[in-house]
Amino acid sequence: MADVLAEMGPVFLGSRLKRLAERMQTGAAQVLRDAGLPIQPSRFPLLTALDRHVPMTVGEAVELLGISQPAVTRAMGGRVAPGLIETRRDGGDKRQKRLLLTPEGAQVMARFGARYARSDVAMRHSPGTG
Repeated sequence: MADVLAEMGPVFLGSRLKRLAERMQTGAAQVLRDAGLPIQPSRFPLLTALDRHVPMTVGEAVELLGISQPAVTRAMGGRVAPGLIETRRDGGDKRQKRLLLTPEGAQVMARFGARYARSDVAMRHSPGTG
């Protein structure tokens, strides 16, 4: 069967890039499942930010990650990251919520960090990487 997006060439470049990104997300999700990490790849930026810069408000996460407020809200939802992220009211401003990793979230990120470090070393020292 013909690939309509490929046939249209540069006219459909945005659609072709979106398709590529979806395939990459699917592959990354499989790698995470195989590693026993219960996270969707699209949630890793928020979890990584919280691992490195805790605690933070939703607004701070938006600014740090360069994504929209609804995207941050989705990433922290119970259905998406169950038991990995929690919110606490800010001591100074009760209207603000601070996001932070739960102990389980910190464990998951520690496991990810160890796997990432091993992968990074392997990629940097593989043949042909200069």
